[in-house]
Amino acid sequence: MLICSSGISRNLVTQILKVRFLLHGLFWLVFTYLSSSFLVGLVPFGQIVQRLLVVFSANALLVYGNMFGLVPALFQKGKYGLYLLSALLFSLPVLAFRWWLEPLVMSGTRFAQIFPTQTYPIILVSSSLAMLVFSLGYRLAEDYFISVGERNELEKSRLEAETNFLRAQINPHFLFNTLNNLYALTLMKSDKAPDAILKLSHLMRFMLYDAEQKEILLTKEVQYIRDFIDLELLRFEEIKDVRFDVDADLESIRVAPLLLIPLVENCFKYSNLLTDSQPFIHLSLLKNGERMLVFKARNSLDSKRKEEHQPGGIGLNNLNQRLSLLYPLRHTLDIDTQVNSFTITLSIQI
Repeated sequence: MLICSSGISRNLVTQILKVRFLLHGLFWLVFTYLSSSFLVGLVPFGQIVQRLLVVFSANALLVYGNMFGLVPALFQKGKYGLYLLSALLFSLPVLAFRWWLEPLVMSGTRFAQIFPTQTYPIILVSSSLAMLVFSLGYRLAEDYFISVGERNELEKSRLEAETNFLRAQINPHFLFNTLNNLYALTLMKSDKAPDAILKLSHLMRFMLYDAEQKEILLTKEVQYIRDFIDLELLRFEEIKDVRFDVDADLESIRVAPLLLIPLVENCFKYSNLLTDSQPFIHLSLLKNGERMLVFKARNSLDSKRKEEHQPGGIGLNNLNQRLSLLYPLRHTLDIDTQVNSFTITLSIQI
């Protein structure tokens, strides 16, 4: 049935089968109890079992024939009239089977007298109709939840692919500029060259190893950002107002990697440190109470480039999607654009 769909992962298939087994098992247990408990003590046990087999077989045939045959073949294709006719024709031999066999297995008991009366056909038809309606509703509900799960799986796979792409790359402009600066430092035999090379090595190691994990210590992400800032500032030695303030009480916190760096990169991209009259980048990371982590990135903004720095770029869209996947209903991303500054605040409940 639906499990063969290529869009459904093995994990989702396993979940579907577990839920289906549980619900079907529970339903047939309740069915068995309701259809047989009233006979206990009034009818020999052997006849109770025989009648249960007859009733169970007839209703199981109705339920699964409808659920796996008629519904997907006709109802879900919009052929409602043909579905009703087919359901009627399909029910007739099942009803005939029960009409013929149930009186036989109940003969000789005090309940045998019910079968010739008008009550029995009413019970037989109404119970069969209830099974058809129930199996139709169940199949439609299951297909709906499976389609929702499949869409979520596809969205998750797409976001993971995008995330893996981000993890696999360092901004080529950043890398190009850093290597140029390192080359200049080595030509000048600057004492800063070894430290800069070490920081670049730290960034590469983070991208290759730490960024592949689902969660990392927040201190590693913080160190990554510090190294990134130091390497960026090789180009802007005269810029003094760049700072990153970090709350000291962050040692044991774990987060998904590469959540904060897109916001830091945006600061360097749009702050125009070389041309602004009073350029600045102010970053802060702190805990608000026991459960809320708050990262704020604020940078100067050249009015000529203000229109470029609007929310909705690829980086922020990707970050929003990752946050929705990793921290659903546990995050906020607030943006505040002023005349000469841009501030974005990310809050995550940890």
